[in-house]
Amino acid sequence: MTTEEENVTTANNNHNDYFDLCIAKIKKSSSPEVISFAWLILWLLLVPGLFFWLNDKSMSDIKDIPLNNIGDYLSGVAAPIAFLWLVLGYKQQGEELSINNEMLRLQHEELKSSVAAQVDQASSMKQQIDLLIMDKYFPKFKLDKFEFNRIDDFIEINIKNTSNEVDGINVAVLSNNMVIIDTYTSDNITYISLQTAENIGNDFDMNIELEFDIETGTKVKRCFLLHYNEFRHAGRLPDFNKIVCGENR
Repeated sequence: MTTEEENVTTANNNHNDYFDLCIAKIKKSSSPEVISFAWLILWLLLVPGLFFWLNDKSMSDIKDIPLNNIGDYLSGVAAPIAFLWLVLGYKQQGEELSINNEMLRLQHEELKSSVAAQVDQASSMKQQIDLLIMDKYFPKFKLDKFEFNRIDDFIEINIKNTSNEVDGINVAVLSNNMVIIDTYTSDNITYISLQTAENIGNDFDMNIELEFDIETGTKVKRCFLLHYNEFRHAGRLPDFNKIVCGENR
């Protein structure tokens, strides 16, 4: 699974967790209300019944009770109810705060995962666009010839462009013990003549730098590294598209 797919999966999981938490919040918020209402009904039915039963009274005797006594009775009945609702409200508020904090955390995680997924998608799109630009505008070079004359300490190199045409190819050889004598480009082939130091041997490296303008007008620099001793033993010219350094400017 790629990083982009992992980020999308994480975002979906966080979204599902957030949805589940919302459902749990609704269930939790409704449960205490039902229980409290049931206790309230039970209290309002039980207390008057006990009062009349203990005092051997009936509902018809209420008119004989002084109003201040009725008020004291009602305040006594209501006080536990008020205290109960206060406790339940405090408890419910704490649970809701805890759930809200968890929801905020999940929202934060979901946002982070979404941003990471979008960044990965943007990076993937950029890579695809870069590949399209490379395929449409950039050249593909091939090492067409490499001859080393040990007697004259002389090297001839032909580099062929097999893809998109470019303009103004400039050549530099970033290697010790050799200098460019002549270089020119004709029919998509760049010809390079080098003079090497005496007794350079076979174990040497060459870093060839090509600078050119592509069709969009952008100046591009590409570097290619050659290990002469390696491809001399291999008996074939190396793949010249192994870029060592690349720079657009």
